[in-house]
Amino acid sequence: MSSRPRRLSTRERRSGHDGRIGRPPPPQRGAHTIRERLDFRVEGLDCNEEAVLLRDALAGRAGVHGVSFHVVDGRMTVDADVDACGPERIVEAVARLGMRAERWDAAAPRDESWWEAHGR
Repeated sequence: MSSRPRRLSTRERRSGHDGRIGRPPPPQRGAHTIRERLDFRVEGLDCNEEAVLLRDALAGRAGVHGVSFHVVDGRMTVDADVDACGPERIVEAVARLGMRAERWDAAAPRDESWWEAHGR
């Protein structure tokens, strides 16, 4: 019998789980992190394809525990350890994909939707 650890499936790697009955890995001793839900308004987030790109770009980052979207509002919620992956790093990752993100509470309210602005 091999003493090699078993390989994790793609689902396990992306979910942040270590394969132990769906539990996330325990925090390291002495490590103090602040975990927050960060909301962003994302310009360019208007369909599921952009949501998949954003999820793929952010899900593998250290400190990111989850990413969710509300496409109609252009809203992205990131569950992250702010010490490891703060809002500035998330904004930079979104910018590398050609979109613009800003904190939801700092974002100016939209006067019209993307569809209205583009005559659709």
